[in-house]
Amino acid sequence: MYEASLAQLRRLGRSEDSEAILAVQTNIAYTLSLLDRDEEALEIERTIYRKQKASYGIENVGTTKAALNLSVTLGNLNFFEEARALAQKTIPAVRCALGPDHDLTLCIRRNSAETISMDPKSTLADLRQAETTLKDVCRRTRRVFGTSHPETAICEITMSKLNETLAERNSGGA
Repeated sequence: MYEASLAQLRRLGRSEDSEAILAVQTNIAYTLSLLDRDEEALEIERTIYRKQKASYGIENVGTTKAALNLSVTLGNLNFFEEARALAQKTIPAVRCALGPDHDLTLCIRRNSAETISMDPKSTLADLRQAETTLKDVCRRTRRVFGTSHPETAICEITMSKLNETLAERNSGGA
């Protein structure tokens, strides 16, 4: 279905960098990810991010969404270093462009902290920095969205998992 839409947009003369083409490609990547085909989604998401960044800049909302999608997939595939590097480039630009309380700023910061907590190579100092970041993100998320919003619940679950990882590390576990 998506590929038919993509083909139709191409027949209509849409550029490969057009927002419509990028939106359909994003939907294809998301669907592949839902089907546990993250490797295929990753290549599409890398392309989308590269095109978004080249066409609209790093501070653009579409580029930020592409970076977030790419970062999630990188984390799912255990490419933690690449996900962290992407977050380090993206977070300052997003915070500057959209502000610290924007939903995309909060999501990408939460995802960054989650990536650090999932990475077995993260040091205790990395985990503590992720904890500091996540506490701030959870506080802002509760204030911006309210306590019953799904983003608040996701943030709290992420914090709980991070606390478990910290407790395990502090007790001498892996």
